[in-house]
Amino acid sequence: MAYAPNAPELAVEALRTERPDAFAPAPQFATTFLRFRVNQPPFDDIETRRAFAAAIDPEALAVALGEVRTAAWHLVPPSTPEWEPPPVPPWRWQQDRLTTAQEKNRWEYLYNSSELNRSVAEVLQAQWRAALGVEVALTNQEWKSFLAAQRGLEYQVSRSSWIGDYLDPISFLEIFQSDAGNNRTGWKDKVFDKLIDQARGEPQAEVRRLFLYEAERRLLDQAVIVPLYHEVSLELIDPRIEGLHRNLRGYVDWGRLRWKPEADT
Repeated sequence: MAYAPNAPELAVEALRTERPDAFAPAPQFATTFLRFRVNQPPFDDIETRRAFAAAIDPEALAVALGEVRTAAWHLVPPSTPEWEPPPVPPWRWQQDRLTTAQEKNRWEYLYNSSELNRSVAEVLQAQWRAALGVEVALTNQEWKSFLAAQRGLEYQVSRSSWIGDYLDPISFLEIFQSDAGNNRTGWKDKVFDKLIDQARGEPQAEVRRLFLYEAERRLLDQAVIVPLYHEVSLELIDPRIEGLHRNLRGYVDWGRLRWKPEADT
């Protein structure tokens, strides 16, 4: 079995055509999204963040990437067990242009170097240009430099992704608490923090889900992040293999894999 997590999106259609017996994308418990640095201009202004978020069309992005990934309107993946996401904020459907003064800002999008991430950046750049009339500079860095820049809040808007550690909405949401090391946005919100803390201490499942529901609703409404797409595993699986159990976490029990017995001739 070969695993290609960053297979070029242009190869997807060829794999569908040439290896339909082996090309087997499967949902992962992971989401790719954008982070805004919210504690410094220009994205300390919520209306500016909302304008940039509303200019993004995740459905068009998913098509551009080969139609194997699912367009994301929420951070928590839809495959999460017993989870009902909050409604998409109504402002996501409003195409508000920036003011003349805002248009004169220098805009920059930071991403870690890969062919897939470059393709995403170019689609976003085109969508921002079409909807807002601004030119966003694209900056890429190798992984260690990119991660240091994001952790140090040395960016305006940057590409991000997250894989849930376990199948629970809180594994995606808790990273945006004020003191969380993986926040990387500068966002500090007491209401959000309290909702996550209440969810952690709530024994009743339905009440706990409500706290998390409200936490994601607030995170999205404040436009701290912008969901782009839910990830899939891009795998080529030899059809002669048995015992492979597909799952959202992408774990492979190698001890169960075996070759199918050859048919008697």
